[in-house]
Amino acid sequence: MQPAGSANGPGSEEAGGCGGCGGCGGCGESSAHRLHGKMCKKIAQLTKVIYALNMKNDEQEASLEALKEAYEKEIEDLMAETKEKLLHFQSRAGEEPNTEQQKQQTKHPEADSASGEKPGEGQDPRMEAGGVEEPPSLCKRGPDFKGDLEKKSQPSNQGAEAFASDREGFQSENRETAGEGATDLREEMQNALGEMEKLRTENRKLIADSAQKTRDLQACYEKENEALRKATQQYLKQWQQKEAELRKSFRVQEASLQTRVTKLETDLETKGQKTTELKKYSLKLKERIQDLEAQLTEAGRESLESKNTVKKLREELAVLKERTSMREWQMLSKADEVKTAPGSPNVKDDEAEVSKFRGPRFQPEQLAPGRAPGPAGSEHAQMLRKTREVATVEKGSMKQRYEEELRGIKRQTDEEKLHFKEQFVKGLEDLVKEHATEINSFQSSMEAERKKLRKEVQEQLEELRRKSETEIKQLEEEKASLNEKLQESLLEVLRLQDFIRQSRDGSEHVESLQPPCRTAPERSQELDQEPSRIAEIQQCLQQKKLSKIPTERGKSQEQLPAKVIIGNEENERSGSPGTVKTVQSPLPTAFPKELSEIQSLQEGWQSEKADLQAQISQMKQMLDQRTSRYQEELQELKLLSVQEKEKFLQELQDRTEQSQNVKAQLEASHRRALKVLEKNKIQELQEVEERLKEEYNQSIEIQHRSHQMEMKALEDKASRDLEEERERSQKQQELLLDSMKLELSEQRGACTRHQKQLEEVQLELAKSRGLKREQEGSNQNQIGSLTGELEKCQSDISGLKKENSLLKDALQLLRTEAESQKQEAERLQDRQRQHRRLLDEDLQVKHQKELETMKQDHKKEIQTMVSDFSSVQAHLQAKIVSLETELKDSEEKPRKRESRAEDLHLIGRLQDRLSEREEVIRQLTEERRLHCAALQNPIYHRNRSFSFNPHPGCLTPSLKKKKLEELPSRVVSVPNLASYAKNFLNSELSPKRSAAPITKSPSLEPSSGPARSCHQPVQPPDVKPAQRTQGNESPKAKEVQKQAPPPPEWFTKYFSF
Repeated sequence: MQPAGSANGPGSEEAGGCGGCGGCGGCGESSAHRLHGKMCKKIAQLTKVIYALNMKNDEQEASLEALKEAYEKEIEDLMAETKEKLLHFQSRAGEEPNTEQQKQQTKHPEADSASGEKPGEGQDPRMEAGGVEEPPSLCKRGPDFKGDLEKKSQPSNQGAEAFASDREGFQSENRETAGEGATDLREEMQNALGEMEKLRTENRKLIADSAQKTRDLQACYEKENEALRKATQQYLKQWQQKEAELRKSFRVQEASLQTRVTKLETDLETKGQKTTELKKYSLKLKERIQDLEAQLTEAGRESLESKNTVKKLREELAVLKERTSMREWQMLSKADEVKTAPGSPNVKDDEAEVSKFRGPRFQPEQLAPGRAPGPAGSEHAQMLRKTREVATVEKGSMKQRYEEELRGIKRQTDEEKLHFKEQFVKGLEDLVKEHATEINSFQSSMEAERKKLRKEVQEQLEELRRKSETEIKQLEEEKASLNEKLQESLLEVLRLQDFIRQSRDGSEHVESLQPPCRTAPERSQELDQEPSRIAEIQQCLQQKKLSKIPTERGKSQEQLPAKVIIGNEENERSGSPGTVKTVQSPLPTAFPKELSEIQSLQEGWQSEKADLQAQISQMKQMLDQRTSRYQEELQELKLLSVQEKEKFLQELQDRTEQSQNVKAQLEASHRRALKVLEKNKIQELQEVEERLKEEYNQSIEIQHRSHQMEMKALEDKASRDLEEERERSQKQQELLLDSMKLELSEQRGACTRHQKQLEEVQLELAKSRGLKREQEGSNQNQIGSLTGELEKCQSDISGLKKENSLLKDALQLLRTEAESQKQEAERLQDRQRQHRRLLDEDLQVKHQKELETMKQDHKKEIQTMVSDFSSVQAHLQAKIVSLETELKDSEEKPRKRESRAEDLHLIGRLQDRLSEREEVIRQLTEERRLHCAALQNPIYHRNRSFSFNPHPGCLTPSLKKKKLEELPSRVVSVPNLASYAKNFLNSELSPKRSAAPITKSPSLEPSSGPARSCHQPVQPPDVKPAQRTQGNESPKAKEVQKQAPPPPEWFTKYFSF
């Protein structure tokens, strides 16, 4: 299983994630990249942990398999040894009936054999109490003792004839003793056979129990491995599903954010257009206002001038009216005088001229009631009445038309003014409403974005906290399970070693009990063979143990055999003289000497038996002491482990509380910052609203003023038009007066002629005036006005026609001005729209700046939170490392104490298996190194942080110390977990090795022995180990990297970023 890859640090990814964050879309993309990078880092860390766990499981499986193989080999060896011993015992037991037959054939040696069997019979029951495995030794000693007795009986047969009489005397006693010895021997043989069967059954039971235990352990271990594999697969599937869900959610969020951004951009563009139009319209209104002000000033000047001219014309008109009235009186008086004077030749001509002169201008006068008018006067009166009626009708109609036209013009102007006012008010209200809706929508969108950001930040924090808690819990559970498995495996190994040691001790006791029954040469041969056996056993043990504890292990293992050898030598020394004496001493001539020898042999056997019992009791005491010590040490270790676990849990709780406090502080600070930002935004919005209101009020006031000025201007224009018309009429009247003056100058001559007639007319007029004064005192003003109107009616008709044409022209001008005013109003609206657009653009710019500041603050807060979290995590990791080192030290302290034989034996086996495991790991690392060097793929740089053992060769305590010293006191970035995991795994790979240096594996040493030789992979001479470079790569390496094959599917699946 190869590692999956590594994240080369957070710098590149964060730089790539935070490179272009412009606006909402950029921030969303950067946050998505950051989250993607974090998720990939977490997945890489999980793959590292899974890889480490798989390696641990493989190592445990290999160690258990090696233990099983060693245990089976030892059991097979023991079974072979027991079979050989049983065959030997059976052969010896088969030789016994042959010796009995030989005894029956020879009559003389029977007594000697019977006397020789007595000490054996007396010692066999004693040997039963000495140990469990003594009956086989009896079976061995019986035939040897019989052989000795047969050898002794050969010289005694020569003197059998001399002692025939004595033999017959003691024959009865010997038979009785022989029968008793035979019965005792049979009982002892039966007991020995029963005990052998019991031992066989016990051995079978122990073998079956050990096989069952190994099977149970294998089944449990397989189940746990399967459960771990399933859990890891489920965990990876869940992570993959979460990754897919997060990617989908991020894509959806990005699409929604992009749509929002586009909508906001379109809204901003429309608002900008509106503001620009309003600005243009406002500028046009300002220009129009300035033009109107200039027109008002000019109209004021013209109105003052027209007022002055009107006053002058009124004065002149009054003077002219007085002059005309005086002339009329003069003419009338002259005409009366002419009429009254008879015989005047030109009276008719004068009257016709007077009627012509008076017809269009003068008002008719009522004749006196007492006076009868003539035919000329009646005609004149009728003409005057007709002219008066026509003039009054035409004047009334003209006045009505003029007034109606003036009223229509006023109505149109009023309606246009009202329409403009309503349009302006509606436009302003629409603007205010649009601004209010935009402000409300902006506030709502800002509040929604704030809420979303808060929720996202809270969810991210909760997810990070949950992930960290779950990872910590999983690591703790894995650590606890691994510790329990290690303890169980150690306990099982100890039990197996105790069982093997007991079986070996039993076999050694059996062998130690054999020699006293044998002869001196056989004992010497067995003593010569025993050192060779011990040497073989020591060689086997030394092959299984490591080279760092050979002397201590040899001493501890040689203690028991040395004691056994010493005991055997002492037994031989104590037993050999008797036998030698029996061999070398001549046969006594009497039976008391034989009895004394038998007693001495019995005493020797008893002393040997006592020594063996003392040794057995000592061994039992030693075993009891060792078991008690082991139990005490196990209890101490359990207490230490419990205390350390409690300390670790307390520290974890403290760290979790600290992290929670830090999180609460960060959340409080975040809330405070959000509150401050909300307050600032509310204040800014209020200020903007106040400014808009002020601007709106100012614009309304300006528009009111402009409308008032326009109204005043229109009124001034109307007054000016009226004054102009009056001036024109006055000018026309002046022209008429000039023409009248000319006519009067022409008619003066005629007037002189008709003075008489005029005098008569004046008399009539004086009479008529008297009547008028009496009758029409109240109507003098009307008569004067009528006379004036009669004079002016013809001129007025022509002037009114001209005025109609002028009024039509004025109406056209007013319509054109109304159209221009409409255009100006449209321009003002455009200016207002432009102004609104500019205001919206300014607001958008401010909003974007505020959003950028908010995003920067959020980024800074998130970076601070991430840095705090990484620092806390690094601190926790450093604490975990320190705790693990303390645990290792506490585990290594009891190991550094006095080493015993069983401990050293166990350590040797475990270290042998670890060395085998290291050989396999080295082979794998060499193959992987060769593969990576052949490919020159950049995946090597990623996989190197996952490499389980990056340095070829085995770990020594010096390298281990260096790696522990190279660990940083404070881990800054998250990918440093790779180095931490690597060191932690390397430290766990080499347990129980700190006592002495470890030799290199024979697979890598050229001078290794044949017992541990392993096939060494051939390394090509051209291939060199790949070295990590951070930027100074040669072009050849780059070309090789470009030509390298694509990465595998699992790499692209987990590390697509």
